[in-house]
Amino acid sequence: GWIVGALTFLICGFACVYFLGAKGFCTYACPYGAAFAAVDRLAPWRIRVTDACQQCGHCTAVCSSNVRVHEEVRDWGMVVSPGCMKCNDCVSVCPTGALYYGVGTIPLLARRRQPATRSARPAWRWGEELALLLLFGLTFLIVRGLYGVVPFLMSLGVAGVVAFLGLQTWRLLRGEQIDRAGFRLRGADGWRPAGRLWLAGMAVLIALLLHSAVLRWQMATADAAVQSLLPARLALLANPGQTPSLSDAEQAAAESAIEALQRVDRWGLFPTLGNAAKQAWMQVLIDRPDAALAQADAAVANDELSEQMWQLRAHIALQRHELEAALAAWQQAIDARPDLPEAYLAMGIGLAGQGQLIQAQAVFDRGLAAVGETPELLYNAGLARALSGQLGASLNFFERALVLRPVYQEARENLAGVHAELGQFDAAAAQFRIAAEQTPDDADTWFLLARASAAAGQRAQALEALDRVLQLQPDHSAALQFRTELALP
Repeated sequence: GWIVGALTFLICGFACVYFLGAKGFCTYACPYGAAFAAVDRLAPWRIRVTDACQQCGHCTAVCSSNVRVHEEVRDWGMVVSPGCMKCNDCVSVCPTGALYYGVGTIPLLARRRQPATRSARPAWRWGEELALLLLFGLTFLIVRGLYGVVPFLMSLGVAGVVAFLGLQTWRLLRGEQIDRAGFRLRGADGWRPAGRLWLAGMAVLIALLLHSAVLRWQMATADAAVQSLLPARLALLANPGQTPSLSDAEQAAAESAIEALQRVDRWGLFPTLGNAAKQAWMQVLIDRPDAALAQADAAVANDELSEQMWQLRAHIALQRHELEAALAAWQQAIDARPDLPEAYLAMGIGLAGQGQLIQAQAVFDRGLAAVGETPELLYNAGLARALSGQLGASLNFFERALVLRPVYQEARENLAGVHAELGQFDAAAAQFRIAAEQTPDDADTWFLLARASAAAGQRAQALEALDRVLQLQPDHSAALQFRTELALP
């Protein structure tokens, strides 16, 4: 929302500039800046120099990117720093006109004009560099996704600022004299009022980060448990009204997730987006429908996975034999996300289960129009037509489902069955043979092949199929009787 957007702008656009300098976010935090810096090593267009350079330093003084232009053109004959924005400010102020923007050797292949001189003391010691890296990484991991809303770029900005503040505080504690914004934080005679205020602010910041770290740890624990139960959640969506049975480990994982999510709600300074939806899922999986409904309502109010929450409500309504409530919930799920195939499937199957085949057919057709062709929607649209007596119309739907998913046993057997109902026994036998070959250990499919082959006048093929049935299931009474009938002259 606009609040998070405004905070991101303030942190990345103002705080980073104030503490880290101009282009502070681009230089120290932005991943795109790192990528561009690598590519810049191959760029031939650069600020370059002629022999007219007098090393006056005007170019470095005006550079808004903090590039030491006069030193780089002296050592390399061009500006090699990836921080150079090619703004030409340095070119415009050069009193001798020695600088220009042009093509030449790329930095990757450039050689120094003269040996490197011993540089002054670096801005950061190695230990401080490692501390900056550690502070940056830890802060990013803590802040990223905090309360379910903190975005990636804002996390990078916060991490960069916190790393800088942490190291500055360490230097203050070691006794160094540091000024910020014209205020001396610590002088030779000890702490100044501004320095004490700085320390108080850092204490609050550290406390907030530790608090956030605890919340993120609880969220990570809950998310791992929720993710481990993804197969159970998908099974529930595919079979509304039937709660999948959980193993003892899965039951414990769901309860652990609920406890962790509830701790986040209690301890958090703000609500965590997504918590209610996760709790609703966990509650329904361990068969606590009332608690699940309460969390689902809260999730819908916060716009957390609304389409799943309505499907969850439909599942509970089906368990309570409240078909009208389930149908209304599925319609709400479709309204929340019109391209949701599971809602169309569940709603249509629910209507078909009540004998409302024409209404079910209409729902499947709506799903095909909104979502596009999926094997399940095509199969169920065909099945609704077949059951309502529209045999010829159903064939096309079964065939299209099999084009998308050639190994789709239900669709192929129903296609074969419709062919048989229409008296097209050769086509029926051909489809049953494919189905039998795809499921070679299914005795019932081989028996259907035998019946269709016999009806098509293919006696030898029928006997062969019956032999396969009896090989798989020697006591198959219908196959034994049918084989006896076929064996008669």
